Amino acid sequence: MTTLIQVTAQVEENYNFFEGGQHWKPKNGQMFTLRADSDDFCYDEENCVKVIQLLLDKQSNDHTRYTYISHELIFQEPIELDSSEFDTLLKEEYMKGKSVDADYDSETRAFEGLAAHNERFCD
Repeated sequence: MTTLIQVTAQVEENYNFFEGGQHWKPKNGQMFTLRADSDDFCYDEENCVKVIQLLLDKQSNDHTRYTYISHELIFQEPIELDSSEFDTLLKEEYMKGKSVDADYDSETRAFEGLAAHNERFCD
């Protein structure tokens, strides 16, 4: 049965690219998708992973490369959640139990807190 395969790869950048050398640094992750027969993954997963890495190698170049981390068979199409509702609910959760100074409104305080969090944990 043909199904969606979601592949997670490590992104690495070559910091010596412009000098003609190689110094690879991990940067973030990248999601790839493909459609394939799920039976292939059930009966010959090892070769499927090898072929996925070959496909990732074709997406790579001298500046950016992708290395296989994992894959998941997705038997149902993803359901997209509402981004604006997420933002609204996140603000509400963040503001629970927070006092508001006269100098700052609640929205400013919430985003300052989120920005500080992102600065510490999301680089």
